[in-house]
Amino acid sequence: MADAELIESLRGAVAAVPDDLGLRVHLGRVLLGAGRQPEAIAEAAEALRRAPDNADARALMGEALGAMSYAPADPVPSATTRREILDALFAEDGQTVTQLAERFGEMTRFGVMKHLAVLEEADLVIPVRQGRTKLLYLNPVPIEQVANRWISKYAARFTSALVGLDQHITATEEA
Repeated sequence: MADAELIESLRGAVAAVPDDLGLRVHLGRVLLGAGRQPEAIAEAAEALRRAPDNADARALMGEALGAMSYAPADPVPSATTRREILDALFAEDGQTVTQLAERFGEMTRFGVMKHLAVLEEADLVIPVRQGRTKLLYLNPVPIEQVANRWISKYAARFTSALVGLDQHITATEEA
């Protein structure tokens, strides 16, 4: 029996006996095997709604969600890579894509360009064309705005005192 036929047959059985969690989980596994992760997640969610402590339904949900998330092309998580790009531009503003890509030996130039596109869209990096070269500059304004919003939320004077204390301790340890 082909996957589509099996899925339809199982859907019919689940419709006839909606409280049969074993049948619903089996349908979810078949859907997962057929590469239909969103439908498998829906079946797992329905099984968990009916029986929140069902171990098979929980396992199916974990497998389906795991199949939905894919490993990015670069081995470093995206947020970490983007922070490292921002740090590199903070250390030396006005770098080219090639210069930045050299810092990430395990990632292709195109991988770095994808991260830069996200940072440019967030207005954290400003590209400036100089002839055929595109130089990248850090835009500190949105970073400062976020920092100010968070600092004011948590009482800036206490935060400043803690930062000063941390700097004093660090300076004392280095001496």
